[in-house]
Amino acid sequence: MDFMSLADGTTVIRRIISGVTLSVFLIICGCGGGSPFEMAPVEGKVTYADGSLIEADRIVVTFIPQGIDAKGRAAPSAGRAEVNPEDGTFEYVTTTKYQDGALVGQHKVLVETFRKAPNGIDIPNGAVDRKYSDPKATDLTFEVESGGSECVLLVEKPANSRR
Repeated sequence: MDFMSLADGTTVIRRIISGVTLSVFLIICGCGGGSPFEMAPVEGKVTYADGSLIEADRIVVTFIPQGIDAKGRAAPSAGRAEVNPEDGTFEYVTTTKYQDGALVGQHKVLVETFRKAPNGIDIPNGAVDRKYSDPKATDLTFEVESGGSECVLLVEKPANSRR
């Protein structure tokens, strides 16, 4: 065995060529490449219309893009943020990559609330009117502006609520 051969019979040169080929392929194809859409940070607060906090163990806000066309094979995606139930605030909207923001433009907004079941699974708790969890029924809208936006969402209590 000469110094250019490895124990498995391959040559060092062959391994180097394979490694360089793989590296060039990854550079050309990209690894995730990012979104072709303009993104912007969004932070804000969600409460009941009377200003009181929503009673839930977990609250999720979803921004669904409206009127934003696909770019090539990339379709516009919704952005989501976890709300702090203790003060109603949210930040760090995630669309395609962690904390990348929401797409710039008009959105329908969903607000979903959950409670922890004894087995630890989140189940809807009905703390807000059902229309806020339905993309066709929600009347919440928000315009995400280039450079970032602050969003204040006021939601109605459910019709059968004594909250």
